[in-house]
Amino acid sequence: MQSLIWNDLSAVQRAQALQRPVRARGDAVREGVARIIEQVRADGDGALRLLTRRHDGVALDALEVSAAEFDAAEAELDATL
Repeated sequence: MQSLIWNDLSAVQRAQALQRPVRARGDAVREGVARIIEQVRADGDGALRLLTRRHDGVALDALEVSAAEFDAAEAELDATL
């Protein structure tokens, strides 16, 4: 981790310090998504249940959404979408 003394930085250095490492972060996200896709391809619904527990903290009884649940969720959407 790099420590910076804000008052010692030029305007350009301050702007650079505030920039996020988009490329590196994007690559990490892409790699994580690729691992998830491969896990789901290999293990199907079991992987979906495991990943939902791990990432969302929820243990689902079913992975299928009923028509009524879908309609209710759709009704909540902003009309401009």
